[in-house]
Parts: sequence; structure tokens; C-alpha cells
Amino acid sequence: ISSEGNNSGRYIIFMHEHTKGLTCRTEMIHPAVNGTISILQSIKAHAPTVKRVILTSSIVAVWDLSLSEPKEFDETMWNDDAVETCKVRGSDAGPANFYGASKTLAEKGLLSLRYQV
Repeated sequence: ISSEGNNSGRYIIFMHEHTKGLTCRTEMIHPAVNGTISILQSIKAHAPTVKRVILTSSIVAVWDLSLSEPKEFDETMWNDDAVETCKVRGSDAGPANFYGASKTLAEKGLLSLRYQV
């Protein structure tokens, strides 16, 4: 998003799910969270006419992969288990937890900024 020119239109930004060989914090979580937040900050600074931002997230932002029974999810639920597993186990947390934690924290970051933008 640039301060020069027309910023109208649709932009699609996504995080690739490829996790092989990535480390938890530096290569998945930080880019997901910082990328999401910097996009919102860029919109605020350079494209003030943007009226709506739509985040297409992932079920792993709310779904604890250890759940074996079907469950109904709502906007109050988060996959805090993946976040905690990454904190405790670091690079040994595994790709599914890396991805879940990155999606959970990125979405929480976006929601924390929603009233500031």
C-alpha cells in the first residue's frame, strides 16, 4: 500500500502453510503477527479511505488439535494450547503448533488494533 497513486481494489495477503524446517518464533510467529499488524498500520497511514479489512483466518486459530470430540466454536475461543506449547517447547513444538500459534496470535493482533485503525 503506497501513499502515491490509487490504493483502491482488493488485496489478498496470505501466510503459506509450508512449515517444514521452520522454527517456531522467528520464522512463523513473528512474520505472521508483525505482517498482519504492519498491513493495518500501512492502511491507516497511506489509504485512509479503506472502509473494510477482511481477515480470512484458519480453523487452527481456535481449534486445539488435541480435541478429539467435535465442538462448536465461536469468536471467544482461541487455540491458546498451541501458543503455550510453542512457549514451553520452542522449536520442538512441531509444525502444527507453529502454524496454530502463528494464526492465533496474528488474529489476536489484528483484533487488538481494530478500534485504533
